[in-house]
Amino acid sequence: MGRPWFNPLPVSAPQAPVSRHGKSASRPVKFLRHPADRSSVQTLMEAGLTTRQRTELRRARENGYLDARAAGAANLLMAFSLWCWRLKLPVVWLERNSPRSRYGRVRLDLYTTSNRLSVEGQAQMQGIVPGAVDISPHDALWSHVPLANLGPLAARVLKTALRPGNCEAAAPRWIPAERRRPAKLIELPRAQTASA
Repeated sequence: MGRPWFNPLPVSAPQAPVSRHGKSASRPVKFLRHPADRSSVQTLMEAGLTTRQRTELRRARENGYLDARAAGAANLLMAFSLWCWRLKLPVVWLERNSPRSRYGRVRLDLYTTSNRLSVEGQAQMQGIVPGAVDISPHDALWSHVPLANLGPLAARVLKTALRPGNCEAAAPRWIPAERRRPAKLIELPRAQTASA
């Protein structure tokens, strides 16, 4: 019996060129579309999202930052973070401090990249908005920002994070061979074998 969920749709290829004698040079090739033709990660990102949330996700991809002020922001943030991880981009999103607050916060996370903020990058992030900012090499948080300034601040944070020289590789530092300690070998007692 076949797979009941698999409903192939025949798709015809463009018609083959006609030869001099008026006959087709070859038969048209038929392809079958499969539901798995879409990227499985794309489907995973959008699973469980409403139409409004999909629109917000599309807008976030266009802007580069996510406006997570709407309801159900946790699923939306997870989908946006997965998209940023696939593209090796930092995650920038904004949200309200509380549901009816006139202030919000902007967050930057570099866990989706293999980079961290350099000292110069941290100084530039500090200079974007002086005041209530908490910066580490891996993330940053601007709190108590008026709602009207959230979008422009998020765009500026993303632009600053992507600027060359503001990020450096987060790989562990190389230790010279002279400073490395040799590994200690532990001698285990030998197991007694039974003789036959």
